[in-house]
Amino acid sequence: MRALQILATWDPKKEYHLTDKEIAEKRALKGNHIYRNPVLEMVEKEMPKPKDDEVLVKIGACGVCGSDIELLFNDDEGYTNWTSQCKWPCTIGHEFAGEVIECGKDVKYLQNGDLITLENTVWCGNCMSCRMGMFNHCENLDEIGFTADGGFAEYAVVKEKNCYRINDFINVFGSKEQALKVGALTEPVAVVYNGMFIRAGGFLPGSNVVVFGCGMIGLAAIALAKTAGAAKVIAFGGSSEYRLKLAQKVGADYVFSTAALKREGCRPADVIMEITEHRGASMMVEATEHLNATIPEMEDSLAVGGKIVQIGFSATKTNISSTKYQKCAASYIGTNGNAGHNIYPMIINLVTSGRLDLSPVISRCYDIDHAIDAIKDSKKTSEGKFLVTPFFNQ
Repeated sequence: MRALQILATWDPKKEYHLTDKEIAEKRALKGNHIYRNPVLEMVEKEMPKPKDDEVLVKIGACGVCGSDIELLFNDDEGYTNWTSQCKWPCTIGHEFAGEVIECGKDVKYLQNGDLITLENTVWCGNCMSCRMGMFNHCENLDEIGFTADGGFAEYAVVKEKNCYRINDFINVFGSKEQALKVGALTEPVAVVYNGMFIRAGGFLPGSNVVVFGCGMIGLAAIALAKTAGAAKVIAFGGSSEYRLKLAQKVGADYVFSTAALKREGCRPADVIMEITEHRGASMMVEATEHLNATIPEMEDSLAVGGKIVQIGFSATKTNISSTKYQKCAASYIGTNGNAGHNIYPMIINLVTSGRLDLSPVISRCYDIDHAIDAIKDSKKTSEGKFLVTPFFNQ
């Protein structure tokens, strides 16, 4: 089978001290300190065989994520830009959906022919974090597409416990092809759901919600906020007209280009306060990498008791005004991952009920032979979601 694999040289930086885990497992906990000169290449691999608790999945669609783009770029010394854990060589791709075609002997929930989407975090269930229910912070975590083979391939094996059926998506979207394409969006939506509703505890219906960023994560936050009963959803994006229009399409009541506001000498915080009649927003979702630009705007337009949810990643330290949170009884919430807490079933329920439809964000599909092009093109353009669909005509 064909698969898009990443290879790199294990060459820890001189000032970096390897942990015992990194040495024993040949696993980087911080990829940008260890892996050098990463290369993506399409390879022929043997068809994987599922273990007793696994299923073999025929990949229907796999989404290009910003983290996949990071894998393509290096620093001046050739070290990968990827800052989190990884174990290479590995087939990349972690946002995917497919059809079950073979089940291990201990599989009970799934059967051949089921359409599934999946959590990409494979948690152990035994460590203290897992026993606390904090699966995304598992001490023995494997991540599909980073430390275990992922979905930019024709087939993949995954544990049954990570899979969720999406058979009913066919009734909503009219075909298996479209069901699987939309199913591949579940993973990024789950990341947002985890941040907004699990880690931050959500907001009261009728609240005002602000989202900074109109990429996939920002668009998912906009759609979820509207679905959950926000009175006004205010979105701020860059200069891409395409993404600003998508923000409106998926539920934003007000959409602004931060670049255009800057040219006009206007701050996003002032816009938010005017729209909310100077009450501010009850929830702010940060979905960019420019935290030192966005956080001050959020702090200056937070409602009393408001919450800032940080989903975007930044390599630099983030400056916050701690006194603001004291005086407003406000909260700053960090979030990571999407496992557990019934997140996937809730999103699937929202989709099958017709209350959540992010299908408009899909803008391009590529065959498996052009998976690298999908990643490169996603970096160069400011459109919606790019997918690799190995078995469907493009």
